Amino acid sequence: MPHTGPPPLDRDRARPFHALTWYLVLGVPICLLGIVGLVVNPFPEDAWYSTWTFLFWPTQLYGAAYTPVAAPAYVYGTAHLIALAFGVGLEHEFRLAAAMLGVLQFVSCGFILLSCRALGRPRIGVAVSLGTLLFAQSTYMTQSFWSEGVINPLVAATMYALVRLYVSPPPTLRSTILASVLAGAGVGLLTISRFVPGLMVAPLLFVAWQRLERSRALVYSISSVGIVVAIILGQMAANQYRFGKFVLSDSAGLHLWDVVSAIADEVLTQSEDYQILKNITPIRGKLIFEACHDVYAKTFREPCHERLGRAAIHGVLFHPLAFVAQAYEYFTGQLTAAPDTFGLWMQPGGGGPLSRTSHLPPLFASAHVWGEALQVVHAAVQKSYKIIVLGSIWITLCGVIGAVVQRPRAQQVSFQARSYGQPGVSTAYAPLAGVLLAAFLACTFATACLARPQGRYSAIFLPLLAVLFCYALGLVWELVETAGRAIAVEPRSTHRD
Repeated sequence: MPHTGPPPLDRDRARPFHALTWYLVLGVPICLLGIVGLVVNPFPEDAWYSTWTFLFWPTQLYGAAYTPVAAPAYVYGTAHLIALAFGVGLEHEFRLAAAMLGVLQFVSCGFILLSCRALGRPRIGVAVSLGTLLFAQSTYMTQSFWSEGVINPLVAATMYALVRLYVSPPPTLRSTILASVLAGAGVGLLTISRFVPGLMVAPLLFVAWQRLERSRALVYSISSVGIVVAIILGQMAANQYRFGKFVLSDSAGLHLWDVVSAIADEVLTQSEDYQILKNITPIRGKLIFEACHDVYAKTFREPCHERLGRAAIHGVLFHPLAFVAQAYEYFTGQLTAAPDTFGLWMQPGGGGPLSRTSHLPPLFASAHVWGEALQVVHAAVQKSYKIIVLGSIWITLCGVIGAVVQRPRAQQVSFQARSYGQPGVSTAYAPLAGVLLAAFLACTFATACLARPQGRYSAIFLPLLAVLFCYALGLVWELVETAGRAIAVEPRSTHRD
């Protein structure tokens, strides 16, 4: 039998606080200010600006083509079609694409709010979602054409599908199939450019088997996993058609190299590929592009990328414990690596389709003060990011453990609570918070298995962190409120000396 949990809540009908209204009233101006008041980075990474042109026909392999079409290419392609329809130039395409990314981030933070509201924390959810929107703008993720700007909203949507499945599981077979199709499509799309967020399918299936009847849980699992597999196979077939390789990505080994390189001399003594490259030039501890740059500086005879990929896979297969230990070291760094302004430091001289040497100025020069204000936001979050992450993790973990200890009592808690300070709300939703925490940690560790710690990778999972932060704040507020009530009703001592 599936575990019991909170019944579906129709919160807006009984709650005087309208979270979505507040988010729209405050969030829309923030979104618009980001569109008109921030510079635009016209230097797309990995030739992503070109990839939209081979959505449907074969062409040469561009840059780091991890999948048939890099994620930002969908934004580029749509912006290009709109620009063609209105007859505007390339610069307007960039501005339009940046505006689309800004709207996507607004939607992403909307999913954060909906998730927090489902956890019984609408007021805190408004503050957290607006804060996340401001911080995302301060990283210039919305103004730069990197995959994070597209993957982040997909993570938020998939996370909300997970929360919704727990809080309000579909009551009929038809609604179960619909929910599984939407969730599967979200996870499948996450595998474009980034395979790690595809791990979100695991918590979805776990919650499905906990909250649905066995027959419908089976339907949900088959349907959602089937869609994910279909999307992945479609990408592999597209790679076979375009590049003659039936693979999802030809860079898996290359990404592993960024981790294996730190222990290369210890784990690659039997790797012929590594020994050949090592004899050309020292490459231990160097990133992919650094190592191959040094190799190609001395010879073009060796296929550096292919050899590095095979060497990295060799190290993982024959020395898994050493690899996991190294990945764990990177995991501890990645966990607290705050997203930096990664959209600004890419400034090649005369590079990009516009052949510019600087960023595109704000749409309205008078709105530049918005960028200056966001610098203050960014600096504040940068300084407190480690505390936010570790605090959210430990407080959420304490809430989950406390719910397990008080399980008999928790079963008597009313799930129809409307107040964000209602006692028992955190205990009631502790299992869901535990699942979100596990997903956040698992995705972060998987990222550390493929790359060294970088703040830009943390931006992908900001929605998960934001909801965990919301849950942690709610739990702290609940404890403070409970303690305050206990002090208020405690009888005063009447003893006399």
